Amino acid sequence: MKKALEMKENVNSCPTGKKRKRSQVDANGHRALTEPQPFQFSTSDRAATRRAFDEVVEEKNFSRSEMESRYADERARQEKREIKRMRKNMVHHACPVQYEDMRPLGGKVVHMQLTEPKTPKFHTDTRVAMRKQLSHMQPGGLF
Repeated sequence: MKKALEMKENVNSCPTGKKRKRSQVDANGHRALTEPQPFQFSTSDRAATRRAFDEVVEEKNFSRSEMESRYADERARQEKREIKRMRKNMVHHACPVQYEDMRPLGGKVVHMQLTEPKTPKFHTDTRVAMRKQLSHMQPGGLF
């Protein structure tokens, strides 16, 4: 029995000379396979870490939505400016005439007489003679 106790003491000591924790030994001298530890659910720990994670995600989503709304507002302002500019450019504006380019080259004004119109003579003597000849040849005449 003494030998067994000595062996147990040797088992509990480390080769470095430090003593390890003694394991629990029951009345028969058998060691327990596991040491009982206090039990605690990790749901409360997980809930706390999840809450922290959800806050971070919510903060990121909020900042992203703010950026998107700012970008959309800026884009709308830009489109309005662009539409105003396009409408302004599409309206036709009269250009002033450059009078320097319209001066006469020679510098003199030529005065000529206007042309008087003459009426055409459709019944000339030669045509009348031709018609008379043709009407004699054909019965019933030309017309």
